[in-house]
Amino acid sequence: DANLRIGDCNFVLKKYKDALNSYQKVIDLNKNHVDFALYQSGLAHSRTSQYKSAVDKLENLVQKHKNSIFRDEALDQLSEILLIWISDWKKDWYFCDTRRTTNDVYL
Repeated sequence: DANLRIGDCNFVLKKYKDALNSYQKVIDLNKNHVDFALYQSGLAHSRTSQYKSAVDKLENLVQKHKNSIFRDEALDQLSEILLIWISDWKKDWYFCDTRRTTNDVYL
C-alpha cells in the first residue's frame, strides 16, 4: 500500500520513472491493488511516449483482472494510446516517404 501511495505522489509530480518503479513493486508483490498499479503504469508509460509498454500494462489489466473497476478506463486508455501510437507511426512513415520522393526527384 505504501508503494502505491509513493507511486501516486510521484505520478502527480510528473516523476513518471519513480512512479513506475513504485507501481512495479506493487505488481511484483501480486497482492492488493495490482489492477490499479497496472492502470497507473500504463498511464505513466503513455505520458513518456512509451506506447508499447503502456499497451502491455493496460492489456495485462484488461485480460487478467476482468472484474476490476479500472477495466473500462483501461480499455478507453488503450484506444486513445493506440490512436496516438498509430498517428505517430503514420507521421514518421509519411516523413520518410516524402524524403524518399524528394530525393528521387533530384536523381
